Amino acid sequence: MAQTGYQLAEGAAERYERINVPTMSGPAAERILEHINIGATDRVLDLACGTGIMTRLITKKYEKTGGVTGLDFNDGMLKMARSLSPKADFSIEWCQGDICDLAFGDGQYELVLCNHGLQFIPDKAAGFSEIIRVLVPGGRLAFKCLECRAGLKCRHCRFPTSPHQ
Repeated sequence: MAQTGYQLAEGAAERYERINVPTMSGPAAERILEHINIGATDRVLDLACGTGIMTRLITKKYEKTGGVTGLDFNDGMLKMARSLSPKADFSIEWCQGDICDLAFGDGQYELVLCNHGLQFIPDKAAGFSEIIRVLVPGGRLAFKCLECRAGLKCRHCRFPTSPHQ
């Protein structure tokens, strides 16, 4: 397990929601959602979910999904995400965990989303291995990372039907 042990200071999640979500994380999540389609039965994993902005936007854009699971390493972010969790006609779960050691079964999700979280993974190979493991064959990954030269980039990947192809 590649956990960093890093937890945010008291009040950081509230500041993140108040300052970062309207100016950066919210617009970035909207941009990711412009590039993907979530089917009525698609199970979605929102990695590094923070205060839950991606999940909140999904509930505004889609009436039905196969459910959304938000995962974050930080207790404070998850507490804020739970407090802001919208009502939806699909299940929403909030879990604490490490992207490098996901506590989910193989092939559990059709779509994995990550908004500004991948750059913080301490072991990129382990993190991407776990993402591929929890995706169904042919599953999709959409993510956004900061890039100094060109600003914000969005990537959407479709994985082969078998991780060995």
